[in-house]
Amino acid sequence: LEDHLSRLDAAERQLASAAARVAALRRGLLEAAVAPVRGSDAKPIAEATTGARSDITIGPFGSNLTRKDYRTSGVPLVFVRHVRSGDFRSGVHYVAPSKALELVAHEALDGDVCMTKMGDPPGDTAVYRGPPAVITADVLRLRVSAQHEPEYVAMALAGQHSHRQVLSITRGVAQKKVSLARFRSSVTIHLPSIDEQRIRVATFRGYAEALDRQLTVIRAAQTRGAALRRGVLAAAFEGKLTGRHT
Repeated sequence: LEDHLSRLDAAERQLASAAARVAALRRGLLEAAVAPVRGSDAKPIAEATTGARSDITIGPFGSNLTRKDYRTSGVPLVFVRHVRSGDFRSGVHYVAPSKALELVAHEALDGDVCMTKMGDPPGDTAVYRGPPAVITADVLRLRVSAQHEPEYVAMALAGQHSHRQVLSITRGVAQKKVSLARFRSSVTIHLPSIDEQRIRVATFRGYAEALDRQLTVIRAAQTRGAALRRGVLAAAFEGKLTGRHT
């Protein structure tokens, strides 16, 4: 048993190391994609929008949207978990169209940038893709103007320059949060021309997709390793491990 488990431990360490290297490479690619153009200054986050205050908003207060409002169909809700995973189709709750109309100020449209405003740390970003939806309390929504590329803005917010600013304005102990006012007044991003933004997004995607495929393979191997460990332990408890190669 000890021999089997030591081999599994070694394999798990190697897989964890490989996953960490892939994550580090992805982070490096992201930083390169949002690096400032020489001589350019970072712009207030509002310059990525049309300038309307409604372009940057947060979800409704809890009392305005509670679990009793949830439905099995209707207008989808966007939660923190959706932004973190980038998957807006799994584990979806809905509200009735009439309720969504009440909450129209918190609407998310296809192409809007969403950011988690709560977490440890907050600041995960994703571009919303889907039908009109309603963001929930701990999600911030940014509506990008036609002069900018939503994918680039999401990447820039996740980059070191802007993410450090998000962390610097995070408050709270039990629950760390970013307020809408502090986000509007404190966060800046580098905004090259839209053509340059699109080139950077395309370049990042090309490399990132290959890395994501590698990470999927690693995660699958980790899952198989965990299953194998359970099988070895079960066999040991049943007295079926009679030798090194059993």
